[in-house]
Amino acid sequence: MSGLPRGWAWTSFGEVAQLTDGPFGSNLKTAHYVEDGPRVVRLQNIGEGVFRDERAHITEEHFEKLKKHALQPGDVVIASLGDDAPRACLTPSWLGPAIVKADCIRARPLSGVDAGFLMWMLNSPPMRRQAALTIKGIGRPRLGLGGIRQLRLALPPAAEQRRIFAAIEEHLSRLDAALSQLRASEAPLAKLRMRILDAAVLGAWDMRPFDDVIRELRNGVFVSRPSAEPPGVPIFRISAVRPMALDTNDIRYGAITEESAKGYFVEAGDLLFTRYSGNPAYVGACALVPPLARRTLHPDKLIRVVVDRTRAVPEYLELAFASRTVRREVEARLKTTAGQVGIAGGQLRTVPVPLPPMAEQRRIALEAREAVSAAGALLDAVQRAAARAEVLRRSILARAFRGDLVPQDKGDEPASVLLERAAAERAASSAPTREQRLRTPA
Repeated sequence: MSGLPRGWAWTSFGEVAQLTDGPFGSNLKTAHYVEDGPRVVRLQNIGEGVFRDERAHITEEHFEKLKKHALQPGDVVIASLGDDAPRACLTPSWLGPAIVKADCIRARPLSGVDAGFLMWMLNSPPMRRQAALTIKGIGRPRLGLGGIRQLRLALPPAAEQRRIFAAIEEHLSRLDAALSQLRASEAPLAKLRMRILDAAVLGAWDMRPFDDVIRELRNGVFVSRPSAEPPGVPIFRISAVRPMALDTNDIRYGAITEESAKGYFVEAGDLLFTRYSGNPAYVGACALVPPLARRTLHPDKLIRVVVDRTRAVPEYLELAFASRTVRREVEARLKTTAGQVGIAGGQLRTVPVPLPPMAEQRRIALEAREAVSAAGALLDAVQRAAARAEVLRRSILARAFRGDLVPQDKGDEPASVLLERAAAERAASSAPTREQRLRTPA
């Protein structure tokens, strides 16, 4: 067909693989799970091209009853539930006796169809986009057995399928090795950053209540349903504040009068603290407000502190609140209400902070911030490289399934011949056996 590489042909998953869903309802419940025995492959086992060794077992007797859902090494296992369906992996050779659970589809390729090729095809961006048009349901989006059966794919000759699978595995193996090295450097960099912060506030200095250096402390303004786009008054989102980092572009726009907004605009040198969050690690996080290009409000879930600059340097205080010495004191004051963790302004005032002389604060702020920024820049570079690796991964899969990843061979048998054999195999498997014919009344 036009638009396809030579020897390729359009088909559907239902035409190249036998598809079986796991048992539903009372046939397999959590109550059936035991400590040891044949495995149950669930959604949490299915990674993107990786089988995750999460364990669930049933008895041998129950396995025999559900044997039509059994897996063989090399079967493709597909997640039909979730936004990222049809996420897929191969059944590993070491798994032993196992069945698939509901919403996990077993795909057993017909003769001449490579299981690894099908598995990576399911994980490819074009297939994900196609599946997204078929997925149904809100909250529990499901592609289902029927949706997977109807997915269209461009099938190469059998020999080219194997070459594509081998090339994908080689490229992704190198990419994963590089990504693993990058990820391994994240923890040491984060620890280095924390050691710099801890060292910055160590000294024979008085621990003073934060209240001693506060000129003004105020919760933010409540704005109902702020918009993602103008018009309106810019207002920071709660997520804009992270330890030692204020994302000045993380804003919404509120329909609020100048009179109502008065007193809630932040200024350069103010400190913003997260007042509430579902994540305790972010509550009490402190960020310094830099010079702003536009007047911006702070919302009711942030606390604004104006520092008495005759007694403390805001840049130093931002460092201090990011250190473990002060962070432990903040965490001791956190309260949980209705699933939300918070800290009140009154509690924040009582947090003890190491307070060196002003000249020492300025020196620490200058030197430590430079060191922290350098460590942070390295960490950011690692995270950007990891993001680029993910983009490259998608690019490799996209190239593979449009025929650009491996060279073609004129001697390869066309996929159309393979599909004719697959059709005959399907017909033979669906034909009644002699025993079934004898049981059928004339």
